[in-house]
Amino acid sequence: MTYSSKCASGFFSMAIILALLLTSCNRDQLDGCLMHLHEINKQIGADGWQVAQKFKVDKVTTYSLKKEVADTSYRLSFSIIKEGAIMSYSLGDFIKSYKNDTVYVEMALLNQDTLYLFTRKNTEMAENPSGVIDLSKIEFLLGKYYYLYSHGKLSWNQQMYFEAYRDSLINVRGNRLPVLNEK
Repeated sequence: MTYSSKCASGFFSMAIILALLLTSCNRDQLDGCLMHLHEINKQIGADGWQVAQKFKVDKVTTYSLKKEVADTSYRLSFSIIKEGAIMSYSLGDFIKSYKNDTVYVEMALLNQDTLYLFTRKNTEMAENPSGVIDLSKIEFLLGKYYYLYSHGKLSWNQQMYFEAYRDSLINVRGNRLPVLNEK
């Protein structure tokens, strides 16, 4: 390990410790939170997460977590809602992604269900380093409607339509889908 990588590693460790100190969850509490989230989504383990608080408003603290295992990245967001002595959790999407030589693959998972799955060419990612996703350049295999809904890409009426027919729409496969109903 070179001196610069040791410094970077030490800086990164300090950043994690500082983030934990500045949040309302200490490491033991965070492990407890992750165990609770594991009950909601069995694929979420408690080890190896890097933590950064997204924001805290009144009784709600929202966290964003990330971990790398070999060539696979995992992202998770959740909120802790405190009402007096009662604490409840709201789980965001659990995202798994990886790259091979030609494509980037991303999926949102809930237990054994895949909420969305898409691929994107690595060349498009290199041409667009900002990370903003051009929907015309990704190929959905499953869950395009869920992705559009969860990423705020639907109109208000389309969101209401999605919520009313969520169980059916979440399982629609393919990329070339009709626009959701506005009624």
